[in-house]
Amino acid sequence: MSSAKILIVDDDKEVLSSFQRALSSDGYDITAVSCGIKALNLIKKNEYNVVLTDIVMPEVNGVRILEETNRTSPETKVILITGYGSIDTSVEALRKNASDYIVKPCDREELRIRIKSAIEKQQLEKELVKAKIYKKTLESLGAVAHEINNPLTAILGNVEMILMEMPKDHELYRQLKIINEAAERIAVIVKKMRKVRKLETKPYTKHFKILDFEKSSRRSKYSTKAILIVDDEPIITDLFKMVLVREGYDTDTADGGLTALDMIKIKDYSIVILDVSMPQIDGYETLRRMKKFYSDIDKDMPAIIMITGYDVEDILDKCKKLGAFATLHKPLGNEVLLETVKSAEEYIRSTN
Repeated sequence: MSSAKILIVDDDKEVLSSFQRALSSDGYDITAVSCGIKALNLIKKNEYNVVLTDIVMPEVNGVRILEETNRTSPETKVILITGYGSIDTSVEALRKNASDYIVKPCDREELRIRIKSAIEKQQLEKELVKAKIYKKTLESLGAVAHEINNPLTAILGNVEMILMEMPKDHELYRQLKIINEAAERIAVIVKKMRKVRKLETKPYTKHFKILDFEKSSRRSKYSTKAILIVDDEPIITDLFKMVLVREGYDTDTADGGLTALDMIKIKDYSIVILDVSMPQIDGYETLRRMKKFYSDIDKDMPAIIMITGYDVEDILDKCKKLGAFATLHKPLGNEVLLETVKSAEEYIRSTN
């Protein structure tokens, strides 16, 4: 069950009630109001994943709610409810960063799909922002390590030369030895900075944490050859790749099934993460062709992890019959992705 927070705004209480009933079965935390002014006050005080609002309302209309949401909570997705006569207004609102619009009367399943899609997009965007921050942090650590390493090399080299020529009973020998040992400790830290693969922290004060270089620079204990991510959505391939790379995995991406089929011919992959719904050829057909390719060259198949945006029994059964190791549902959290990849590695090791 989802715990996403949704605010529904419509001055038509029957529409408001019907939308609330349609979405309540999905486990959302729903707040429903029939007044635009009340909605503005709620938006200022609370954070919502999605605001679903009618455009045409007295006093405060949906466009005003959209603007206020963009200003106070830019991560929140706003879906506009419109009648056929105000579609032009909806299109204009999309230019103002509305996530989507729904035309009344609205089908129950369509509403649920639109809401789920908006929440999924929001979660992926948040994870991508985190991944980009992680990437920038690694780049900064690399630059700092490089800048420290050059003068540190000069300090170590010169101190060692002086110590080689200085008698051990010289009054400065002990002080130089302490400087040399301290510089060597710095060199170890710099080396760990350059090997950071993930961001692990440790307590420094009661309210402050610092980067734990020891944990952050450890190599992954897993020995997967390479992972291929196949999805036509760049936001997903970019995110999954960043998550896996920071855990030490050799990871490539493909924007569709045909590209993936070319890539497996030139590189050895032990795991393939494959989207079900893609243009040109879908995940099912891509998997069939992969099976034929590996059979023709008498080679073991990679572990296939299918991903889908729909929790439908037919999809799960089809993936299983085609030989998929696992099928995961979007939106997909980082921990679930990593746990499934590690399970696939254990499976690979047990069958070799």
